[in-house]
Parts: sequence; C-alpha cells; structure tokens
Amino acid sequence: MLPAGEPERVTYRSLIMLLLRLLFFGVVFAAVVVAAVPTFILVNLSNGGSGFGVCDGGLGSCDFAFVDPVELSTALMLVLIVLVALVRVGVHLSRRMRSEIK
Repeated sequence: MLPAGEPERVTYRSLIMLLLRLLFFGVVFAAVVVAAVPTFILVNLSNGGSGFGVCDGGLGSCDFAFVDPVELSTALMLVLIVLVALVRVGVHLSRRMRSEIK
C-alpha cells in the first residue's frame, strides 16, 4: 500500500493482467462470432434471403458441391477449437499471475 495522497503506480504485472484480460475478451468475442455466423446465414436462407451472399438466388438456386459444407464445418470447428484453447491458456496464465501476486 502506498501512503495516503500518493498516486498508485502502474506495475508491470498489472499491465500484463490488463493485456491478458483484453486478449481473453477478444478471443471470447471471436468465438461467439464464429459460432453465430452460420446460424445467421441459415436463418437468412430459410427466410428466402441470399444467406448474406452464400447463395445469390436463394436456397433453391444454391448449387453446392458435396464437399463444400463439410469443409466449411470442419474449418469452423477447427477455428472454434483453437479459440477455446486460447481462452484456456489465457485463464491459466491469469490464474498463475494472480497466485504469484499473493
């Protein structure tokens, strides 16, 4: 604790903790966006839209090859797995730094 009247100094550890928190929230936001985009595309297609450019003429005129949906699903799952792993690493580092402070 600093004596009364003196401003608190920003320490190296508090700056690292702030950066970890910002990284954590950025990764969580990215995971939510990656998970939500396919839902928004499907809802738009089911309402007669173009799926935000996926199928220009609507679902009836959409011509997918057999592999395209599988590749898209695989890519989305891999991205989500990487983002979840980053969240776990960030939480682990944050807990480790908090335990070192105590």
